[in-house]
Amino acid sequence: MRKKTNIQSGATCCTLLAVIIICFLLFGGRCGSEFEILLDDKGSADPPNVLLYWTESGSGIKRILTDETVIETVASIISPRVPLDIALDMTGRKVYWAEYSGGTTFQIRRTGLDGTGEELFRSYSGHGPTAIAIDPVAQMIYWNETNISAPKNDLLRSYLNAPVPVLTPEKQFKKITDIYTYALCLDTINRKTYLNAGSYWNVHAAFGSGNSGAVYQSEMDNDTYMQQITGTGSANPSTPFRGIAVDGSGGHVYYVDYTIANPFILSIKRANLNVQSPSEWVTAAGFSIEKIALDKKGGKIYWTSGADNSIYRADLAAPNSNVEKFLQLDGMPTGIVIAR
Repeated sequence: MRKKTNIQSGATCCTLLAVIIICFLLFGGRCGSEFEILLDDKGSADPPNVLLYWTESGSGIKRILTDETVIETVASIISPRVPLDIALDMTGRKVYWAEYSGGTTFQIRRTGLDGTGEELFRSYSGHGPTAIAIDPVAQMIYWNETNISAPKNDLLRSYLNAPVPVLTPEKQFKKITDIYTYALCLDTINRKTYLNAGSYWNVHAAFGSGNSGAVYQSEMDNDTYMQQITGTGSANPSTPFRGIAVDGSGGHVYYVDYTIANPFILSIKRANLNVQSPSEWVTAAGFSIEKIALDKKGGKIYWTSGADNSIYRADLAAPNSNVEKFLQLDGMPTGIVIAR
């Protein structure tokens, strides 16, 4: 809240009365959180009606409001830079994204929720970061990096308030057999880390691919090793795993795999937190499925489709329920995160 100045008591009363009248007119007499937004300078940087943020190849970071009519560009990212994934730190009011920055360089960058104050968080010469996730409880960020010459694929983490650019990560999680990480998510309730990785990366596509792959899991706080949970894949088609998201309180992991190998059909599968007993939740039909995000408040699951440069959504309550195209984009979406 803004600090009060030393003014006469009569003027203070008039000012407070005016604010109360404005609050009544704007919010029907409800002076709760809306009252704070009215007076708080930070309210303009974080509109209360933002639905989601996403990364878009050839464009940058964008967001849309819940009325589904206004799209805003938060940060411009143009070639040769390609944004690959996105995460939000609502406590620190920042947007983080992983990007291919040209040559052999990958970076994590961040900016304010409104696009101000962009800065470098982490830079790596190899492959990755390509996937990121934020733990709002511990205020930490997780990401992947691949040493091509070794080869090895590690998951790393650092505190969000670490001096930047981060040179020495706080921790490494090792033993990821498939060396190219595609997607990453965190179960902060049960303190688990999940990721999908594949055996190779298609350099001609921002979202990558692999002819074999697996879902991996680790303890967020105690275990330094990633454990392979399941595996699949075939030489043709060659994209066994893509996006992954977790609902810790609901007890489910959602991940993208293929349902039919020939013809190649992707689907979102829902499994328990041990990634067992999967069931088909959304089957691709005229679209692709890459990154996914859960909107538990709105009861929706969202996903990106690079096949037609779109964002789709469906109901979380039942399989293949109310599947619809949410947004038609100008470029290929490469990451998505829910803001509410």
